[in-house]
Amino acid sequence: MASLCEDELLHIFSFLPTKSICKFQSLCKSLHHEIHGARFRMNHAQNISLKDDTYIFIQPRIFFNNFDKDELFHLLSPLSPSSPAGEEESNFHEQLPRNFLQFLKKVKILASSNGLILCQSNSNKELCLCNPITQTWLPITTPSTLPESPFHEANIFFKCMNNKGLDYLDDYLIILIEGTPEWGQHVIIKLYSSKEGIWRRMENDFFVGPMNMRLDNSVYLQEKLFLISNSPSVFKKGSHYLPLYIMAYDFAAGGESTTVNLPEDTLEASLDWNCDLRIFEWGKEKNLDHSLCLVRYMKGCFTIWILIDSKSSKWKRILEIKVEEIGLKEENPNVQGFRIVNGNCLVFVTGRKVYGYYCFNDQSCWRLKEICEHKWDNIRINLISYSPTLRPCGNNMT
Repeated sequence: MASLCEDELLHIFSFLPTKSICKFQSLCKSLHHEIHGARFRMNHAQNISLKDDTYIFIQPRIFFNNFDKDELFHLLSPLSPSSPAGEEESNFHEQLPRNFLQFLKKVKILASSNGLILCQSNSNKELCLCNPITQTWLPITTPSTLPESPFHEANIFFKCMNNKGLDYLDDYLIILIEGTPEWGQHVIIKLYSSKEGIWRRMENDFFVGPMNMRLDNSVYLQEKLFLISNSPSVFKKGSHYLPLYIMAYDFAAGGESTTVNLPEDTLEASLDWNCDLRIFEWGKEKNLDHSLCLVRYMKGCFTIWILIDSKSSKWKRILEIKVEEIGLKEENPNVQGFRIVNGNCLVFVTGRKVYGYYCFNDQSCWRLKEICEHKWDNIRINLISYSPTLRPCGNNMT
């Protein structure tokens, strides 16, 4: 340690878990100021972004005021199946300042990326970007068109860009999707600039085709925003029905809208009201092997496809399995929510538990792990993955 210069020490520390850094800064006063600097915090956030998210939030899709706050907000153990949770990771509540934990219990978490959480107040519907570890937050100008009803989800996408994004934005991307009630119309795309504190409407709107879209399920990948149409398909013009599809909005091309057809074996799903089709990001960013992923849950069965070529709408199916064959100990499990986490893990919620189904060895091996129990039987659940970092809430935050 004595032979290392200060810059070398800071570089090494920037790879450590957040809690280890917080412990060290109280022991080494000489590096306390540097560790609190924006440069070190951004370096730490970028290094942590190369690793998997280690925690997951679960919340009911609808905020109920009559729920006990401790039941309403849960923080779960790490998702890594290779090693058990240690003392540092087993009780995440101890890593959060108590006052900030109480703050998070009073908001709805909309999204999380690289240590930052985008949340919405349940009282006045205002938006806020915060980092619970550093106890910092940044108010976000709330659009007047944001739904105020607790039965509607905010159609907002959020992702930290790690200095790789649109040049007129800060180091994170917040997209607001404003839909219209008519079919076959455009939706409005707005980007938030924290430098100006305003929402900026894209010059070209997003043409979404003849069907309604799932505005609450979007994916941003390679400077494109993807939306999937609602299921089931509908009949129009006599006996002809419209199959489900995905639309892509290309920011790099100035807002060009293109269609991605779904796999042929989703035709049956197009007519089933009990089918749940969602899109996610698959693969690891650090390996530059990420692509659009389609997950279908229907009749107690999960099916996952990966988009190989968007121009030709070529898909590869990597999983098709019934929930009862995964290895659950529950009888007649009822899936209440699911999502892809860390690009290789299908996390899903049943009546009482949360599970992770992990993919290894180039999609040839899958492994099940029980993550936790929950208290919301027969209530639709949102899942938001999270990784604690020291990332500032904006370029002007320290």
